[in-house]
Amino acid sequence: MNVTQEEDCRCEEGVFPSDPIPQMTVACIDFVLISVVLWASYHVDKKDLCRMYTLWLYLSHAPFDLAMLIISPLQMNGIVDNTGRLYKDRFNLVPIIGKVFQDIASHVYRVLALLMVLITYTSYRFPFFYQKMFKQSRRLKIFLGGFIFIVFEVVVSNTMTLTAIDRINPTWGAIGDIVYYLLQLFGMGPIIIMVILYLASGPAVQEEKKRRHYEGRDRIQSNSLLVFFCSDNSDC
Repeated sequence: MNVTQEEDCRCEEGVFPSDPIPQMTVACIDFVLISVVLWASYHVDKKDLCRMYTLWLYLSHAPFDLAMLIISPLQMNGIVDNTGRLYKDRFNLVPIIGKVFQDIASHVYRVLALLMVLITYTSYRFPFFYQKMFKQSRRLKIFLGGFIFIVFEVVVSNTMTLTAIDRINPTWGAIGDIVYYLLQLFGMGPIIIMVILYLASGPAVQEEKKRRHYEGRDRIQSNSLLVFFCSDNSDC
């Protein structure tokens, strides 16, 4: 929603992290984990879907961790506002930039997880569509598209929060509110779709297992008949 008063979120304390030491500690731990993931990824098949998902998830979080390692010392020395407010007499530009990276890191899981579940679901339920749309050469572009969507959604959402549109024009203020809530809906949409696909994946996997089981049994029976037939006919 548009921000027009001191009580709004951009003026509240704690909107952006304001505990420098815990922030730096967590960021350092994250970089250690990222290093481990990068090392492990070299020992995993590059075509593995889980490998791509994990790399995107961790690397998308790296900019926020780097921002925390830069901003936290500035907060400790009083160079940057350490209350977590985005606005106090004027915009606090550094926390605003940091919050954008923070929101990207916290939102990117939604789209990446949705893509992961979607690809898994279609591979069992619609194998021909899966081979056509989600083949190996396209997966990187698909994940990149999901990441770009998150960046766009976060930037626009934060811009709407920080800009008091209704001060300029009531009509633009109403439009701004509609756009803001649509963005929130887009933010929740991937979670809802992911849960639905996740629940639908269970039956799809079980059906595929049954199909393969029956195909295997039919193949064994066919081979048995062939052996039996050939044993009675010297021409086989």
